[in-house]
Amino acid sequence: SKTHAGILKADDKDGSFIGGKNNDGGSAGISGGLLRNNDPLAGIPLTIADGQYLPTVVPSNWADYGFFDLQSGKDSSIFGSLLTGKEFKSNNAGLQNSGVMADSSNNNLVLIGQLTTKGNFTFEINLEVINANGSITKYVADNKVLNPGEIFSRHLKFPFETICGCPNEDYVEYKKDRDCDSQDSCKNLYVLGCMDTMACNYDPKATYPVKSLCCYPGYCNDRSLAIVCPDLGDKKTIPLRVNVFPNPAQDKLNLEVLNPINEEVFYSIYDSYGNLVNFNSETSFSDDQSHQLNLAKLINGLYLIRIIRGNEVFTKMFMKG
Repeated sequence: SKTHAGILKADDKDGSFIGGKNNDGGSAGISGGLLRNNDPLAGIPLTIADGQYLPTVVPSNWADYGFFDLQSGKDSSIFGSLLTGKEFKSNNAGLQNSGVMADSSNNNLVLIGQLTTKGNFTFEINLEVINANGSITKYVADNKVLNPGEIFSRHLKFPFETICGCPNEDYVEYKKDRDCDSQDSCKNLYVLGCMDTMACNYDPKATYPVKSLCCYPGYCNDRSLAIVCPDLGDKKTIPLRVNVFPNPAQDKLNLEVLNPINEEVFYSIYDSYGNLVNFNSETSFSDDQSHQLNLAKLINGLYLIRIIRGNEVFTKMFMKG
């Protein structure tokens, strides 16, 4: 005998095991067989792909409880002789085995059930996943009361609301937990800046606040107040203008420097803890000089790029993500 396991019909490439010679019309001898549903809403017909394949690992150690009467040993579900009706309810019934393993060619998906019905179908299911290190991750369908270690997932309840959202992390509206992409919902790019209206360098265009960027009379976080807020500082100095983009960045960051007095400029990059990371360059910039920095080795997070010209220090914040 052969043991078949479930797989999504779209990934079933070996034909239909139950839709071939086994589709004989049943005890009623129905012409054309029992599996004749060509409704497009049902997806691929079972006569073409039945979602059955031969697994390399067969579940073992089957056990059940709550389905059989303890005295007679007879099936007490709607499929047995002890109960009449169309519904079986129990808060103390279960079926388990040694576990299932995903088909390696199927992106690590495990098919739990594949059902067809003319009636209304709803379910809630809780899952325990045994990780490679032996730890267990618990996923639940209801977040009204979450026990320690449980993770809520709205996809464990059917029907569930389909949520579409912005797929681009560079936008404020980015939605990680989404079922479909909606490019129209991507409206506001992240712009890092000082959003304190009391600061001398308040940026009304900023959409993501960075408090360390804010400057005030007498305090500018080790930067030149004359450069950051020229109305409060020495106007005789011709400022060095610095721009970094895109922001947030991924693997590449463009550093654009406008150096009117053509002095030698140094730059270095620090993480959010003030640690120097990867860059320490002694480069002399000329007017409208642009450099592309490779960020591939940096982890995602907030960074500070420091540019020094003579006794002047300029800083720019950027995010990699």
